[in-house]
Amino acid sequence: RDPLPESVTTLAQRFRRAGYVTGSVVSNALAGPLYGHGKGYDFVHFERYKEGPGEPPTFRADAVVDAALPWLDARLAEPARPFFLYLHTCDPHEPYLP
Repeated sequence: RDPLPESVTTLAQRFRRAGYVTGSVVSNALAGPLYGHGKGYDFVHFERYKEGPGEPPTFRADAVVDAALPWLDARLAEPARPFFLYLHTCDPHEPYLP
């Protein structure tokens, strides 16, 4: 649960320096910008888990993928520029709901 130290160079930073467009779409806060994992990304989307009153949290891979698709479509429309996408889902993850 410790944030990534500022001194650490991320893979995304290396890709960006090499000319890649970089994107990150995650559903786990520990892999997101709140913990220093947004460094080096041109685009970051954090899909928070959903929970209702009295219900356990649910991490929805479909919501994460849906959030990534417009960014990915834009990259595919520009094939001359390489891209790096970090897509992090939590399924399956406690509470292990289908």
